[in-house]
Amino acid sequence: MSLSEIFPDNFNYLCEKLPEYAGSADAADYGKGMIRAEQVAECLTALRAKLTPDRNRFLFPQTERALYALKRLKSFFADSECSSLTAGDAYVFGAYLEVEAKKIRDIAVEIDNPEE
Repeated sequence: MSLSEIFPDNFNYLCEKLPEYAGSADAADYGKGMIRAEQVAECLTALRAKLTPDRNRFLFPQTERALYALKRLKSFFADSECSSLTAGDAYVFGAYLEVEAKKIRDIAVEIDNPEE
């Protein structure tokens, strides 16, 4: 399996929904956000398993940072009242992930299909 095959066709959509759900005042959206965050985390975890720090020096730490942000965001979605994140902080993590996870996917595609 190539790196780009790890990501489903709707990966960008999943990432775009993270800040939307994190910024919502509706608690029902937090459950939806958790599902999306778990799906993104599954992809990034699968990618990390295929990476090596020596061969993928740039992508490995970038993936680690995104997984950390997902961990924090998932804790907010799980229990926003007890989370150390405020709703504003959760939105910032979601917005970061929207951009960063898409970049990671794009880099994986480039690794699979280097321009000659």
